[in-house]
Amino acid sequence: MRCGFAGGLLCPASSPPAGKFPMSAQHAGARGLTMQGRAASSLPVRIVYGCYAWMALLIASTPVALAMLVTPGVLRRRQVARLGARAFFLLIGSRIRTLGGSLPASASCVVVANHASYLDGIILTAALPARFTYVIKKEMTAVPLAGFVLKRLGSEFVQRDDVPQLQRTARRLLDAAAGGKALAFFPEGTFEAEPGLKPFRAGAFRTAWRGGADVVPVVILGSRRKLPAGAWLASPGPLAVRVCAALPARDHESADGLMRAARQAMLKHLDEPDLAASPVSTDPTGSPGRTDSTGSPDRTHPADSALGSDRAGTTDSTP
Repeated sequence: MRCGFAGGLLCPASSPPAGKFPMSAQHAGARGLTMQGRAASSLPVRIVYGCYAWMALLIASTPVALAMLVTPGVLRRRQVARLGARAFFLLIGSRIRTLGGSLPASASCVVVANHASYLDGIILTAALPARFTYVIKKEMTAVPLAGFVLKRLGSEFVQRDDVPQLQRTARRLLDAAAGGKALAFFPEGTFEAEPGLKPFRAGAFRTAWRGGADVVPVVILGSRRKLPAGAWLASPGPLAVRVCAALPARDHESADGLMRAARQAMLKHLDEPDLAASPVSTDPTGSPGRTDSTGSPDRTHPADSALGSDRAGTTDSTP
């Protein structure tokens, strides 16, 4: 079952077979979260906790939605949403721990995070500073409450099957990155119950590389077990966000190189397998791209004209 960026409350996903993934110091934090989650995964506990979590979501989100109507300014509305997200996790006993480094205080950057749960968007809203703009698929605007809130927060929406709109979005994202704005992407584009880091779409990395912005890999830990795809009740368990070292765009010869470096940094701290068995797509806005018959990325995607070449020393012939 494929899922996108949305809010909701579900139950724990299956864990990998014992011994499948080697234990290491880098995985200690993720494994600790997993073991804590297992201790509170009995069915009666999930039912009681899951129902309570739905109630907590309603309690936290209702004032946020009302505040979206009357609060002036996007930044102020984002600050309200951040407070609401933090209140929600506090109410359900899963206050988010921040591990690793810190985000650049004011410089432009592009955050890329793994996507494992319905909760991931709310987790990033709680964990990241209010200045971040989220890049989200257009379909989310059809979700009544979530769509309204996301619009009021100034999110960027991607219409994957509308080429002119895709090109306009790509140009706006490039201008935002070049102009010092902070952006946040889920480069996998979707999530499933199966553990693992899915292949990346290249949109976030092309935007960062062409705009000269640092890429900051962020690893969300514990969300798949707490709220996986295909369920409706949350499970008790801890949540954490690990901020990896920033990757300056200028240190990489291409967007593909930047993407590979970010992926390796995330896998180092994520106790899940690498599911990227083939080259990733090159859609500049993060939607599914295309590959040629050899499996190489297709450089002629319609949105390429907005971002130009993704390699140093080359130019794009498209206007």
